[in-house]
Amino acid sequence: MMMRRRRLSVSLIAGLLSLLDSTRVHAYCRTSTCLPNGSVCDPPVETDCGLPVAWFRDCVGVALQRDGTAQMPFEDARTAILNGFAAWMAPVCGGASPGIATIDMGQVPCRNAEYNKTAGNVNVVVFRDQAWTHPEGANYIALTTVTFGDETGEIYDVDVEINSASFQFTAQPSSVGYDLQAVMTHEAGHFFGLAHSLDPESTMWDSYEEGSNSLRTLAADDINAICATYPPRPVDASTCNPIPRHGFAPECAADQPKHGCSATRARRGAGSWGWIAVLAVAMLAIRRRRPRGGQSARSRGDGLPPRPGAGLSEPRART
Repeated sequence: MMMRRRRLSVSLIAGLLSLLDSTRVHAYCRTSTCLPNGSVCDPPVETDCGLPVAWFRDCVGVALQRDGTAQMPFEDARTAILNGFAAWMAPVCGGASPGIATIDMGQVPCRNAEYNKTAGNVNVVVFRDQAWTHPEGANYIALTTVTFGDETGEIYDVDVEINSASFQFTAQPSSVGYDLQAVMTHEAGHFFGLAHSLDPESTMWDSYEEGSNSLRTLAADDINAICATYPPRPVDASTCNPIPRHGFAPECAADQPKHGCSATRARRGAGSWGWIAVLAVAMLAIRRRRPRGGQSARSRGDGLPPRPGAGLSEPRART
């Protein structure tokens, strides 16, 4: 049975598509520094603005909030989430892998989507079982927040929130429910700096049909995007440094030491990093307005639309 995929902002997508060369089907886009909803597409469209964002490092740590979700065992959720990231790390660039790796940092207590300029950080995936606190996107299945330098496009921090308060997720392919691995593959694309694609067959297209697992597999458009963003080169995931800016901290800023620094011996176990040094940094004011030169900016990626009228948020700024 053919599944119908529902979409948000049909008029916007149609308008962007009309700007493309009619002979070109694929059209990937990257999140850009142009606030509030900037992107840069290939081939270019009239709405392009700003610099594309990306991680400026060999590898990036990803952690899962330790409470997980009541909808499935923790290990099932962990496996689905890591598989979502792994889809982008496969040897898809002409037989080579993109020039970036993700490192499993294990379980952490922090459940906030935050970037700290005066404390340690963690790129965390968190389930929102109790309440979804984004009224502007009540029907989002998930939401990805990307923090980046507005002058360079360097990604500093990414957090993913999964709306398990409103939707039932499954870790196994099923005709019902929302496939966690499929959703996470899409959100991982935003994690790496990709915006919504203009190709309706791509994983980064802005829609999802309940029960579908098609987003688990990258389309040609997605492959073009990740390989262009991170050209293939050797990355040794066993030795590269996944520690975030200002140090790795499994705790949220409010629970971290206020002065000095603390550290415990780094350890690996079950493929994850343990507790790593929390570094003290100079006090900097966190601005609550549109950033100016040298500041960091936050944009929101999206979830996936589950029903008619529901939709995905385009990346939008939060400073």
